[in-house]
Amino acid sequence: MKPTAEQIAVADLFRQGDTMVVDALAGTGKTTTLRLLAASTRRRGVYVAYNRAIVDDVATSLPWRCSARTAHSLAMSAVGHRYRHRLGQPRLRSYEVAQRLGIRPIVVHHGLPNPKRLAPGWLAGHVMQGLAAFANSADPEPTAAHFPYREGIDLPDVTGRRSTVNNRIVAEELEGALRKAWQDITHPDGSLRFTHDHYLKIWALGHPTIEADYVLLDEAQDTNPVLADVLARQSAQVVYVGDENQQLYAWRGAVDAMATFAPEHRRSLTQTFRFGLALADVANEVLDALDASLRIVGNPERTTTVGPLAGRAPDAILCRTNAEALHVVLGAQTRGQPVHLVGNGTEAAAFAKAVADLRTTGFTAHPDLACFDTWGDVQDYVAHDPGGSELRLMVSLVEKFGTEGILRAVSGTIPEGPGVLTVSTAHRAKGRQWPVVRLGGDFADLDPTTPELRLQYVAVTRAIEHLDRTALETPAERDARRTGAAEVPTVEDTVR
Repeated sequence: MKPTAEQIAVADLFRQGDTMVVDALAGTGKTTTLRLLAASTRRRGVYVAYNRAIVDDVATSLPWRCSARTAHSLAMSAVGHRYRHRLGQPRLRSYEVAQRLGIRPIVVHHGLPNPKRLAPGWLAGHVMQGLAAFANSADPEPTAAHFPYREGIDLPDVTGRRSTVNNRIVAEELEGALRKAWQDITHPDGSLRFTHDHYLKIWALGHPTIEADYVLLDEAQDTNPVLADVLARQSAQVVYVGDENQQLYAWRGAVDAMATFAPEHRRSLTQTFRFGLALADVANEVLDALDASLRIVGNPERTTTVGPLAGRAPDAILCRTNAEALHVVLGAQTRGQPVHLVGNGTEAAAFAKAVADLRTTGFTAHPDLACFDTWGDVQDYVAHDPGGSELRLMVSLVEKFGTEGILRAVSGTIPEGPGVLTVSTAHRAKGRQWPVVRLGGDFADLDPTTPELRLQYVAVTRAIEHLDRTALETPAERDARRTGAAEVPTVEDTVR
């Protein structure tokens, strides 16, 4: 395919050899452009992405001089293999973590009607959250600043503002335990639970050099801060590629690695190949609400319609939440409709089976649940222990659908193919596309905040031929359409 003027401009800047940014809106040929860059030079390169599925997809089409790696695979090859035996260790009970770290109760009282005693187990969970924050950061060592703010320790002051005094006291008293926890993590024979993010952090702290003349970083708008720091230290040319409007993981610490670059080091891809003018209008409405710097140019050679399906079956239903996705899957199975769940739900199924075993026998080997004796213990842990946030989603799914409902939903799904309905969360749909897309009913609950608008932007830009966005209609729009008082919002693209 002949490169567009925008792609040629990107390639021209790439040949200058300086670190640069490519702002690539939805469907604008980002992957094709990266292949163009890799094919335009005889230098050695490496394409880096956080997601294994994306890397596997891109790897097959890159020239041999450019390898494709995840950040974790780079770290595993360098240092992670020394800790491979520690991966998959069972979760420890909070009181066991407290014993290993020598954590004692802390009493706080500033601004409280009565002193509050914080138990060692609760404090141990707080330490492990601080440890996760440090591992995700670009900081050289763990400090009290890595502890998240915990509600309930402090009360609002007389002006109604949130106080932080007791949180600071707790963080300062636990800093030693946090450092001890990191020492355990970095020891090959440590006993605390070791994760993939831990060896990534260990690798980053060694200030590694990526053996390449240039690095192509995909999805740069959702870069782990620890990886962003590694790339900022490279002498190689780095090409940051992404779409700031598709940043979905800021809530877990991801940063936009493209944000600070000056215009002379940026190029844009705005011409979408995926969909036509009508859907571009819908996407641009969301970009207007986000006050984005760029707008999508629709493809005049595509005919895309927007409106109710009116009896036409969708190829994919995209949901805001995992709970809605499972609900849609169960509904399709009840109707006898073949259905595929993106991500396959294997993680949810394994968790549900472990919960069933725990309820029946009082034991399960699942690493996240092996330390609990009852399901009630798990629920209490999620409700009251800071470390329980890692399990909160899975516990909520079990409480909503039951173990049998989850297992039935997952076991009844099949691979994608003709005549198979694909169900996905909008998060997992990023980078994907389908001919006919319908938004899940839970998009009706969307709040017009920046994170939610970004999720909406991702969802509406997955369609090629038709988008049913009925879930986003206001009550007035819905009533007007049903009574015929307004033109039915099914718009066919025309060359304008």
